[in-house]
Amino acid sequence: MLVIGAVMLLAAACSIPTPAPADVPAPTETEMPTAEGPGADELYLQGIDHMAQGEMRDAILSFSAAIAADPEMARAYASRGLAYAASYSFNRAIEDYTQSIELNSDNAEVYNNRGIAYTDIGEIEAAIEDFSKAIELDSEYTTAYYNRGAAYGAQGRLGEAIADYDRAIALEPELPVPYFNRAEAYSQLGDLDQAIADYTRAIELSPEAAEAYYNRGGAYAYMGELEKAIIDFTRTIELNPNSAEAYYNRAGAYAFLNDLDQAIADYSKAIELLPDSAEAYVNRGHAYALSGDLVQAVLDFSKAIDLAPDMAEAYLSRGLTYADMGDLDKALTDFDTALELNSAFADAYLQRGTAYAAYGEFDKAIDDLAIYVELAPDSPHREEVEDYIAQLKTAEQ
Repeated sequence: MLVIGAVMLLAAACSIPTPAPADVPAPTETEMPTAEGPGADELYLQGIDHMAQGEMRDAILSFSAAIAADPEMARAYASRGLAYAASYSFNRAIEDYTQSIELNSDNAEVYNNRGIAYTDIGEIEAAIEDFSKAIELDSEYTTAYYNRGAAYGAQGRLGEAIADYDRAIALEPELPVPYFNRAEAYSQLGDLDQAIADYTRAIELSPEAAEAYYNRGGAYAYMGELEKAIIDFTRTIELNPNSAEAYYNRAGAYAFLNDLDQAIADYSKAIELLPDSAEAYVNRGHAYALSGDLVQAVLDFSKAIDLAPDMAEAYLSRGLTYADMGDLDKALTDFDTALELNSAFADAYLQRGTAYAAYGEFDKAIDDLAIYVELAPDSPHREEVEDYIAQLKTAEQ
């Protein structure tokens, strides 16, 4: 059976969007404007204007000039930190936020922003401390609650994450981000009904949010509600035509519904967008095989192997197709390779055992099938395989 590709749910930290990186080096002495001329306040406002225009390099120069004119201007450090963060210079941003906090330790927003920067460099515990301090300073700071929730989620502390999202929603019930992130936490807990309810609310509040449709589609797919999943993946594609993941997962849903032509079309689009995706080639190969086009299936499995030579599943799939084509030698070679790559690959033992039996090598077949039963004791095929082993033993005598 073709298994739908795993749906990649967005990380909860999606609530902290970061602009595209800009090339913003630290100002040198020759670049740094002198403190003569415009005053610190005017230079600061120039920096704010540059940030509003997306001119991060010029913003940093203006804030640096403001700091040179007034080294005690906490807001200039805080704003320069924002400009550095917008340029992916997170360590410099943290340095500036820290300096701003030393000058003014009562600004909740600066703690929140430093927490975001810590999140961006993977310092999650430090981020939580900063978000908590921001909340201590402002108990109704919605953004700090859902950012701390995202940090808790990154640590797997899902109960605490949900509690923070609950608080954010209580403070601003019309804000979509906490619903989206709470849905992600519920998904990880396996509470897909609640996750779908939250994604639905996020969509009501932000109807153009492609990620919410995509993630809700993933939840529907996991629940087996494939028609609803397809509707959501389709809406995702309408909002974001370059979403290879949406095409990939919609293809999986179509394949389960046996709409193989549409599945192949969607896998092909996913491959067009992500030409190095071995998984997309494997799943398109499965769709071709199910549709009876075994030659194209072999080509897709071979391409997947070219892209991912250590992908045991691709060798197994190609081996199965060779077996269906009657080429047991090539099938056995691929099964051998799959087991060299993954010695605990139960399905590979099953298929190799079946191929050995077709060759009349009953001893080898029995050994492989017995290993399959040992590795997959809860398989729905166990009784059938055990009966087959008994038949082979009888045939051997």
